[in-house]
Amino acid sequence: MVMAAAKKITVNFVHANAREIQAVFESSPIHSRFKFSFYAFRTGIPITAPTFAVYSTLPSHLVQLYCEGDLVHTGNLSDIDSVDRPVIWSEKAFVDDPLLWRELQIAGASIGLTVINRLMNGVFSVFSLARDEIPISAGELAAITTELRRIELSLRSIFARTLASDPDFFPRIELSKKEKAVLKHTADGRTAKEIARQLYLSTSTVNFHLRNLIRKLGAKNKTEAALKAALLGVI
Repeated sequence: MVMAAAKKITVNFVHANAREIQAVFESSPIHSRFKFSFYAFRTGIPITAPTFAVYSTLPSHLVQLYCEGDLVHTGNLSDIDSVDRPVIWSEKAFVDDPLLWRELQIAGASIGLTVINRLMNGVFSVFSLARDEIPISAGELAAITTELRRIELSLRSIFARTLASDPDFFPRIELSKKEKAVLKHTADGRTAKEIARQLYLSTSTVNFHLRNLIRKLGAKNKTEAALKAALLGVI
């Protein structure tokens, strides 16, 4: 485990099933086109201190920088939400993280692409391939998009299986129908009194549900509870 103190990002390298993961890359017809590979699951919460589960052939210091750059929300890469829309790396794509861009160039990994997907439970997958020569043309990108989709889906399946028992990525939160309704109204900014009127409950009952929800979601207050529930896809 590597910690980045400034943003408190946690990077865990996935060793379990590493051979299976590597086999996905090595069996692909596009494997010989790229020198480096990177695949990660990124938690949706905490928003400012996410956890990454990573498999990568990039140098370890670059993996750390890559995750600290948090490319899910950095520069043009934040616009990507589908495997049909991979982004080819450029200086513009790394506009908010020039250090990472420079280090990628030094490492011989300056030509690459990234595919980001929003998965369940607020988790993102980040899939990147990189090399040090021959720019990726529009024609090449079109030719490999289907294979990128196949690789990403295969890696997603392996990571989901590997991390199934990890509460950071797959939290087990069971809420009743009434609790979900209270959270939805809370997320819409309603007070306990207003929620009580909407759901035909007493204000004390709504407050009772809110206290339970704060506890179940490990939140500090009802606002954080509603935000967590929304990001995790619970409501």
